[in-house]
Amino acid sequence: TTDVYNKNLRFSGKTNEIIDVSGIKVCYFKNVSNYLAYNLNGYLPIGFRKAVRQNLKDFDIVHLHEYYTYQNVMAAKYCRKYNIPYVLSAHGSILPSKERGRRILKKTFIHFFGHSILKDARRVIALTQREKKQYIEAGVARSKIRIIPNAISLSEFKDLPKKGTFKQKYSIRSDEKIVLFVGRIHKIKGLGLLIKVFSSLVKDMNDIKLVIVGPDAGDLSRVKRSIASKKIEEKVLITGLLSGREKLSAYVDADVFVLSSYSEVFSMSVLEACATGTPVVITSLGNL
Repeated sequence: TTDVYNKNLRFSGKTNEIIDVSGIKVCYFKNVSNYLAYNLNGYLPIGFRKAVRQNLKDFDIVHLHEYYTYQNVMAAKYCRKYNIPYVLSAHGSILPSKERGRRILKKTFIHFFGHSILKDARRVIALTQREKKQYIEAGVARSKIRIIPNAISLSEFKDLPKKGTFKQKYSIRSDEKIVLFVGRIHKIKGLGLLIKVFSSLVKDMNDIKLVIVGPDAGDLSRVKRSIASKKIEEKVLITGLLSGREKLSAYVDADVFVLSSYSEVFSMSVLEACATGTPVVITSLGNL
């Protein structure tokens, strides 16, 4: 993997050498640019090609993640060279982007690398029937496709935080209703739409609060401008990334969870909301 943590931060430990992480051998490769990684999916890990060329032949099978990546190009190349089978999980990334610039880049990738990556994969993993259809449209044989949905461990939801914990920590009134979003703050997540609808609700319901939980994936500044333009700053809380029991406490205190995505393959957040008993509202493209 690379040392990119988010658009500004990097992994602070050792890079370009194998380390032990909870019993798993991991190598963090130093990436060329956080900006390229987050804005163009341009993960360019220094030394990755050499490491793959020298070490891949020692493995029995390779599991590729995502689709439009330099790592997949290199890994697939040397899997072919050493006759090592590989499996691909595209995580919903197969279809070209609707954005013109990205669409051109993706079509170029498909022409030079993508078709062969799909053709030579021993198996491809789809999260849903919809993603299976995307693979088929991209030319993958039906016999190669296996559907394996995302899953969560229900044991993590047996002992939930006490109701009111999240509200108390973030100074939200006990009588306020929480509309919750959990996910990356990216334009594909439809936060502009959610903010527009929420601002209309505020006019008729003064006792509601929009809580946005998740890391910035390039859209935070636009989201903040949208909130300011609607003059609802006091009605919106942006917490940043939460994990563990703190994230669970947000689900527990929420009155409704909203998935406003324009495109989604299989939302883990929806599963988490359901596991905590929180009502869920999703767009027709939520794919569940």
